[in-house]
Amino acid sequence: MNKKVKWGIIIFIGAGLIGGGIYSQLPKTNEELAAADNDLYCSSDGKSWSKMGTNTKFEKLIAGVHSEHNCKLYAIDTNNHFMESTDALVWDTNGEVPANFPKNQLSYTAYPLVTNKFIDRMVLMGENPIATDTTSTVWTRLTTEDSWADYPTAAYDSFYCPKLANIAMIHYNDQLYAFGGPGKSFGKDIPAFSRFYGSTDQGITWKPVSRYVFFPTEFTDLYNQADGNYSYVVDKNNFLWIIWSRSGEVWRGRINKLGFDSKE
Repeated sequence: MNKKVKWGIIIFIGAGLIGGGIYSQLPKTNEELAAADNDLYCSSDGKSWSKMGTNTKFEKLIAGVHSEHNCKLYAIDTNNHFMESTDALVWDTNGEVPANFPKNQLSYTAYPLVTNKFIDRMVLMGENPIATDTTSTVWTRLTTEDSWADYPTAAYDSFYCPKLANIAMIHYNDQLYAFGGPGKSFGKDIPAFSRFYGSTDQGITWKPVSRYVFFPTEFTDLYNQADGNYSYVVDKNNFLWIIWSRSGEVWRGRINKLGFDSKE
């Protein structure tokens, strides 16, 4: 079956309407949640925001699980501790954040284990804190675990995801995909949105995707026009949506086989 991704431009929206800093949803209510000025804010429509009553001061939200069997939020407070909560109001401290944990350009995904639907795996990707390092750093955690664990990359290891500007990661087609702005790999420049990087082992190893799954050639210019600002989401119909700042263009794409009903 043909596995190519088919892309199409959908609609234009006004430049400046795309917001940033939305990292998760409130468990049970589906309200949007954002961290700003060390406080949490929630919104039901993305326009009007209300400050939440919590004594915790936040540096940032880092991940969230919103599945059939697990609802939990994860954050870092201003004292450099991991925090977690089931309702965004009461937060528990969960250890100090290690020096090599990423805090910039974070992207995460969460999904149930194939072997146990009651447990979700979170995979978090971010900018490597070491400025000279050209790899993205990947951390993971199960909802049954109390701490995050990283996947260290050896200097000679070629199976890593490059450090891309404004990197994004999704769980799609039963594997992980990463993409983003310009970067470098073994001294060679990588243009913005020139390809996907895929992982079939929960983010341990990565390979550039060279067949079937690719971006439209327009995306490099759209990224530059947007100064690297874009939003993305995967919907229930397996479409990946890319929303570009400034131009206001919205594109969507899907692997062809995911548009057909499975047959027994």
